[in-house]
Amino acid sequence: MAKGSNFEREVCKLLSLWWTYGENDAVFWRSSQSGGRATTREKVGKSTKGQYGDIAVTDPIGQPLLDVVSIELKRGYNQASPLTILDKPPKGAEQTFEKFLEQASRDAERAGAPHWWLIHKRDRRETVIYFDYRFPHSMGIARKLRECAKRIGAFHLDGRSFMGVPFAEFLSIAEPETVKRIAECLKN
Repeated sequence: MAKGSNFEREVCKLLSLWWTYGENDAVFWRSSQSGGRATTREKVGKSTKGQYGDIAVTDPIGQPLLDVVSIELKRGYNQASPLTILDKPPKGAEQTFEKFLEQASRDAERAGAPHWWLIHKRDRRETVIYFDYRFPHSMGIARKLRECAKRIGAFHLDGRSFMGVPFAEFLSIAEPETVKRIAECLKN
């Protein structure tokens, strides 16, 4: 079994428990073909609600999260990090991490979500969540996350502004209720 599949299942479980304050571990699950179904249908002019990115809802109570963020998961890719963008020569090839950011941003746009998350775990490293710089401001947790970001960082590279923090710390700071309020505002 692929290591990425195990990682995706584990992240879905953690997100489900976070979203329900420990009550339910089955709110989120891997999207159909890791978003491939939505991509395939889009090629013939059809959209597929809830199937962009790598995570979908299995219980409707989780939909507000996916109304606010599209989530991209990456496991492995040990050489991929924001630093590969930082020290890339001006005419250097597009870096793997840049491709990850592009995919996360594109999927959020296609899903109609105002924000994206990129959750990445390199081998023998902590899981890190990256998100567009606007996200923590919309949640009112920018100051708290900046403290966490001292370990990973806030980046303004190639016209992109994003932060990265340890995933476990993010889950302890971010409140699902705030995401739900943002989702409700998006409806109005």
